[in-house]
Amino acid sequence: MVEEKKLKEKVFLNALLEETNRRMEREKVLKEAKERKKAFLGFYQSDHWKRAQLDMAKPEKRSQKDGSESAYYWSSKFPWVENLSRVNKAIDQVHVTNEYDEFLGKPGPLRCIFPWSKEPVRVDRRFWESLVCLDPPKKGWLMDEHIDPWVEYMLHFRPVAANWAMVTAYFVQLLLQDSIPIWYANGEKYNIAWADVEHVFMPINEKEKHWFLARFEIRTGIVTFYDSGSHEQDEKRPWYVNMRASRCGVSPANTSTLVLCYRQGFRGYISFLHDDLSRTELPTNFSYSDLKPIGYSHGVLGFSYGPIVSDYMGFVWNPSIRRSCGTFVPYFTQAEEYEKRLLAFGVRPHNHEPIILKISYPFNPLHHQWSVLLFTFSSREWNRLQTEFLPRQSLRLKKASQCVVGGHIFWCGYERLYDNDGSIFKSYMMLSFNLVTYRFQEIEIPAELLVNLPLPFHVSNLRDNIVVSGNINRDDHFAFCIWVLTVVGGTIASFQCMINIPTPCQLKLIGFDGNNDPILEVQTPEGWVTTLGVYKIASGTFHNLGIEGDAGSFFISPYCESIILQTHVDRMALSFVIALSCLRAGLPIVLEQAKVFEKKCIDRAKYGITFKDARNIPAQGGLFGDCGIWVCIFLYRLSHGKRLAVENPVQAALAYREHMANFFFKQRVSSW
Repeated sequence: MVEEKKLKEKVFLNALLEETNRRMEREKVLKEAKERKKAFLGFYQSDHWKRAQLDMAKPEKRSQKDGSESAYYWSSKFPWVENLSRVNKAIDQVHVTNEYDEFLGKPGPLRCIFPWSKEPVRVDRRFWESLVCLDPPKKGWLMDEHIDPWVEYMLHFRPVAANWAMVTAYFVQLLLQDSIPIWYANGEKYNIAWADVEHVFMPINEKEKHWFLARFEIRTGIVTFYDSGSHEQDEKRPWYVNMRASRCGVSPANTSTLVLCYRQGFRGYISFLHDDLSRTELPTNFSYSDLKPIGYSHGVLGFSYGPIVSDYMGFVWNPSIRRSCGTFVPYFTQAEEYEKRLLAFGVRPHNHEPIILKISYPFNPLHHQWSVLLFTFSSREWNRLQTEFLPRQSLRLKKASQCVVGGHIFWCGYERLYDNDGSIFKSYMMLSFNLVTYRFQEIEIPAELLVNLPLPFHVSNLRDNIVVSGNINRDDHFAFCIWVLTVVGGTIASFQCMINIPTPCQLKLIGFDGNNDPILEVQTPEGWVTTLGVYKIASGTFHNLGIEGDAGSFFISPYCESIILQTHVDRMALSFVIALSCLRAGLPIVLEQAKVFEKKCIDRAKYGITFKDARNIPAQGGLFGDCGIWVCIFLYRLSHGKRLAVENPVQAALAYREHMANFFFKQRVSSW
């Protein structure tokens, strides 16, 4: 009992001691916070701060009498003057003044603020070192602490008559956190209401990756991206260098390697499937879990992402160079009049340009005709095909499958017809789209082939031949068959049955291995899970690959070495896709809550956000991470009404670094 009592007393004393230490620590923290607040208030009452405010240049109001000024007129007292000259033209070094060098040599954090900032952004040694590429990685990546003071400086000296507004990088970050930063749009933060301007500039930062600028046109809903270029490493693989030298776009791989995609629940998998049917994981910067395959062509895979309306995206991916690029599918109103929609994908054979088609038509052919939008990655724009390019209004497509052969996209097509007794039946055919002329064509199926085909049928390809496959219900079992077709000049010139086998369950053709044996998706007894296997035609046996996935999720394409998409910025990183989705969903809400729709007389019901890339943008280069510097250049030049073109982008970015560093250094105010 005594020992137990002593033990309890010891535990009590230890607990009391811990509580005392915690209380003392809290008191210490509160005391430090009180002292910091006192120092903060004292700083703004000091003579040093008051003198700094008096030295600031005041903006001049635009004269109503002088019409010689541009719409983006800047006061002559505006202290920043763009200067692209350099003392030293070296590309591996940022030149700094002696005063700046001595400043960096001082001990301590070097904390400073800038007098034009309403809510001062405090910068420290990282700010000054990164600006001149003396940060530990020696890359010179700009942070939010660089971009935000630059934006606030532009806003502080913004002309009264300017028709633009700006936000800091924090705006998009708030949208990503499901917050609606209305105070940017209603004039509460910067005294600039979006209802009074036409454009809003938005710096966007893919954290630890890349900076680019978005220009939002309020009336049209168009968001234009200004991106100084990809931050990918130069491609050095021998096949790529040889392909660039010979100017050919696609080269078949030496092996029969396949690209395999499938899902298991909430997880997506992408891997190489080798000749021996072993797998190697294929690294990507996106997840297959939310993707739906469209098709493949010239070594490039096409997918759709997101719900069919609103945040619907089509994108393509080249696994040989690990490059992906996408676009949001336009919906001009929230209540789209077309009920049936599908995406198609192909690569034009003459110039190796990927295109995406959005095909729409109503359930009832009598209501509306076809609507086909075409997106090319060179123009980064959607264009509507003219009526004379479209098929008959009554034709329909099966969107479950497509294939690209000989410069054409092929689908299973059908038309609803009335029999003599008034009953409705479907007449099946094939439809094709010419990737060069942009014209659709009907392909009639010979009667002797049609009677043996499963209807509807699945469309794929075996190299340069079209393959149709499917299951025929034989009451007590299924018959799975594969037919190989040769199409010449819009006519099925020949056809041959590859296999016709009985099976207790339905099968689905996914692709072919190196021996031209079909790779099949086999349904398990549960129904919602399938397994992958190879049917050996020579022996008539089935080889299970031991790969299970969700039904309908398997997708296989041949692996080709291709440089398609090499000139495009990789924009399918998950963070970028989420940012675009947030802009598309969040910007209309911000406009509505800030009463911009009401004040500008914009119809909210017909309003939508669309995206495009600005063209002829200077491409960053050199040894440093200059994407943030280019955002600063774009902000200044676009708001100042200047052209973006420069003679030497590398030297221009280095010159901006040097002059911005000197500018911030001269305008700094020391802080605690």
